Amino acid sequence: MRLELLQWFALVGGPGAWALQHVFGIALTLAQCDRSGQTWNVPVHGLTIASTAVAATVAAAGMVCALVVMRAIDPDEEEPPASRIRFLAVVALTVDFLFLCIVLMSGTGVVLHETCHQS
Repeated sequence: MRLELLQWFALVGGPGAWALQHVFGIALTLAQCDRSGQTWNVPVHGLTIASTAVAATVAAAGMVCALVVMRAIDPDEEEPPASRIRFLAVVALTVDFLFLCIVLMSGTGVVLHETCHQS
């Protein structure tokens, strides 16, 4: 049961962290870049750095959980429960790495570029 919980956190951790970071970033941008010209003086860069750090930590924790699950199950095990958990751990490791890269690129892009500009 413990391995299954770790496996599910590994599978959902990276995508969930990115989704929350993305929605939070949109909310920050909308709060800072109002069409009427009135801004809320939100510290976009500081909050973006914080949300990126949290999301990257969750994605990295998902990768660690996936590695723990992969090492705990024998690769030669072909029975359905163990083989399914190992397969999903491999998928989770790949997905979490990709979403870790997406989280870092998203956070870096917001910090390095101007917040409000005409499209």
